[in-house]
Order: sequence, then structure tokens, then C-alpha cells
Amino acid sequence: MSNLLLIHITGGVLTGYVVFRSVFVLIKDQKEAYQNLVRSLSFLAAFEVLSGVLLAYSSPSITAKSLCANIALYLGLVALTYLGFAYRSKPTWQNIMALSAPVAGSLGVLVLAIFKGV
Repeated sequence: MSNLLLIHITGGVLTGYVVFRSVFVLIKDQKEAYQNLVRSLSFLAAFEVLSGVLLAYSSPSITAKSLCANIALYLGLVALTYLGFAYRSKPTWQNIMALSAPVAGSLGVLVLAIFKGV
């Protein structure tokens, strides 16, 4: 379990860096970097959700509700970053929205699961 935790934490640190870099790129309006950052966020979001679920599965102390809440918070941060990219790249927002649709859909399902009492 400790190796899985280390992998999950490393993924979280990388995601934090990509989110920070994304905010910087959005402020500087460096449109050429948008697509690579959105792809990186999409990959890292999937990786973190998968590693988080595996970690929760191997840990008896994590409940389904706390897992859903943690994933919802994480995906919410990623979705807010996607919104920044979509806002800044209005003419080409379709590519960004296509990449972010799985995150937005997953976030909606998780929030519903939390409020309905998993």
C-alpha cells in the first residue's frame, strides 16, 4: 500500500504543478500551450482517480462517501481549470470541452452520489 500511496501523492503533486502552470499560462495568455496542458490535466485526472480508487480499495478505513467527496473536490479543481481554458479560447473551445467532458460528467455523478448518500 505504501508504494501505491507514494504513486498517488506523486500524481497529486504533478497535478498541482500542472494546475499552477495552467493558471500562469492563462494569465499570460499563451494560447500555444493550452492544448498540451489540457491533455496533461486530462491524463492526470484519470490517473489520480484510478490510483485513488485503488488506494481506497486497499485501505479499510476509507469509506465510499469520503472517496467520492475527495474525488469530487479534486475533479472540481480540474474542472475549474478547464473552464479557464474554455473561457480564454472561445473560438476553439470545442477541443477543450471534448477533453474535459469526462471530468465534468464524473464530477456530476460524484456530487449526486454524495448528496444521495452513497
